[in-house]
Amino acid sequence: MKKPLLLSIDIGTLSIRAALVDSSGEVIAISGISEEIHSPHVGWSEQDPDLWWDYTIKNIRNVLKEIQVEHSEIVAIGVGGQMHAPVSIGQNGELLSSRVQLWNDKRSNEIVEKFRKGQSLKEAIQITQNQPLTSWAAFKIMWVKMHNAEIYNKTWKFLTPKDFINYKLTGKAMTDYSEASGSYLMDAQRNNWSDDMADMLELDLSKMPEICNSSHVIGKVTKEVSMLTGLKEGIPVVAGGGDLLCAVFASGKSERGDVVEVSGTGSAICLISDKPFAGRGLMNLRHVVIDKWVPFGCVDASGPSIELFKELFFPSEVDGSGNSKGYKHIDEIAESAEPGSHGLLYFPYLIGERNLGIPESKGVFFGISIIHDRGLFIRSVMEGIAFDNKRALEIMEKFIPGIKSVILTGGGANSRIWNQIRSDIYQKPICTIHTKESGIVGAALLAALGVGLFKNEDSALKKLFKIKDKYYPDTKFKDRYNYMFDIFKEAHDLFEVPFKKLTHLS
Repeated sequence: MKKPLLLSIDIGTLSIRAALVDSSGEVIAISGISEEIHSPHVGWSEQDPDLWWDYTIKNIRNVLKEIQVEHSEIVAIGVGGQMHAPVSIGQNGELLSSRVQLWNDKRSNEIVEKFRKGQSLKEAIQITQNQPLTSWAAFKIMWVKMHNAEIYNKTWKFLTPKDFINYKLTGKAMTDYSEASGSYLMDAQRNNWSDDMADMLELDLSKMPEICNSSHVIGKVTKEVSMLTGLKEGIPVVAGGGDLLCAVFASGKSERGDVVEVSGTGSAICLISDKPFAGRGLMNLRHVVIDKWVPFGCVDASGPSIELFKELFFPSEVDGSGNSKGYKHIDEIAESAEPGSHGLLYFPYLIGERNLGIPESKGVFFGISIIHDRGLFIRSVMEGIAFDNKRALEIMEKFIPGIKSVILTGGGANSRIWNQIRSDIYQKPICTIHTKESGIVGAALLAALGVGLFKNEDSALKKLFKIKDKYYPDTKFKDRYNYMFDIFKEAHDLFEVPFKKLTHLS
């Protein structure tokens, strides 16, 4: 008998993908389609959920065609995806808006600032175990209510991206705890929707879906979807989880004090904990692992920073075969540049900040002189993202001292020089892992748990954690990087006033 396969779907920010994964976490076949972010105004970040579904159908067809699997081999489906984007659907499941606010959309900033100044702030932090931020879904829903009241009133359920795909697959509107904890409407102690938060925010809780565990089977593939995709009708679909938490799960680490950095569109540094750390410079999400929390910090524009400067500095460079030299060439040039980039600091806030800064933050190169070439610029981008993540790591160590190493996963882990830069700046070993496509693998293993291929989460995790490469900090750069880190933090705070002034030009 052939190995059972899991279908994993990833609704990413810059690509929509589907993959067939076996129960050991190996990706057997994968298909992806690039997606664009629409930004009609400064601070806005939007996508079309119908495209997510159209691309998902195409990806499923592609992977089924690639390896000609038999219907009986696919035993479950798991979906992960970018978080916090509220998709409005009507009573019959119709999409009510062709564009939805993404996780990095900052248009609700005025709503958040007004809430921060209100009398309910302390109680809200106690209930949600989070500071109010533009990323949380509830503030995006409030914006819809204020600016598109007709859509709000017609909405039957607000679903996050992966929950929208689950609804399209099964006809069931559900969410999981990782997504609910990122809404600013969940009671973190009681693990359910909070009537008190709904009253504070003046939102209707009946518009929110039922919450369940990430590995809970919420429904089965419908006949209509079977006809669209070629999937067998009746395949179980689990709730899945936010892409960040799926990636952390696929790292294979789940003990208190473990740290996992997920380097993709955003660069999130995540602490595994038995409780959240509210109001202390970190954001908190429920893990897809039962009874665990993930306090984290995030650079929202990590991948876009690298991509932007690739386009600016390497727009048309090709190799001898006429192919783009790409990221490998960038790494080679960054590696040849001096550590510390001759005092050049990059602040990676192309789309603002969440919790350790302000939504109005901008990208900045600070300390440019005539000696700075493109190698130093590219290296400073890598260093700047690492400096920002170190701020969150510094806060984590106040509550769980002695963090020994950082597990690194995601596309950014493919850069050896960037991995070494992280190790030198954090002054900790960096470990990359064999598991590729960690978000996809994490969602697949949640599906495997849901249909009983594993006895429990621990048995799934044991299959995953295999170190690929290890990077050790070079102590001769410790003093230089610590000195630059202090300047980074000082300049960061000084920039906030001019950042706010710049918004008047938008």
